[in-house]
Amino acid sequence: ITLAVVFLGVANTISMSVRDRTQQIGVMRTLGFRRTTILSLVLGESALISLVGGMAGCAAAFALFQVQEITVQARSYNFSIDMSWKVVGASVAVALVIGLVSGFLPALRASRLNIVASLRSAA
Repeated sequence: ITLAVVFLGVANTISMSVRDRTQQIGVMRTLGFRRTTILSLVLGESALISLVGGMAGCAAAFALFQVQEITVQARSYNFSIDMSWKVVGASVAVALVIGLVSGFLPALRASRLNIVASLRSAA
C-alpha cells in the first residue's frame, strides 16, 4: 500500500509539473527539441525526485536504527531489525524504479503536446 501511495504521489507531482510547464515545453519544441528529449527530461525529473526522496528516507531510517535498537516479538522469539547496505541499495533502486514508472505517462503526454496549442495556453 505504501508503494502505491508513493507511486501516485510522484505521478501527481510530475503531472502537475508538466501542466505548469506547458508553455515552456512548447517553446522547447519550437526551438527544435525532439519528443524523445522532452520525454527524457520529464523522466529524469521524476527519477531525481524519487531518488532524492528514497535516499532521504533511507538516511533517516539508518540514523534511527543507529540510535535505537528495534526488535519485533513474534510468539516467544525476539527479532532484531537491522538495516544493512543491501537493504539501502534495494530501497534506493525501488525508489528509482517508482520514479521512472510513475513519470512515464506524464512524460509521454508532455512529449506529445501540440506546439501551437501549448504556446497559446495561458499560465
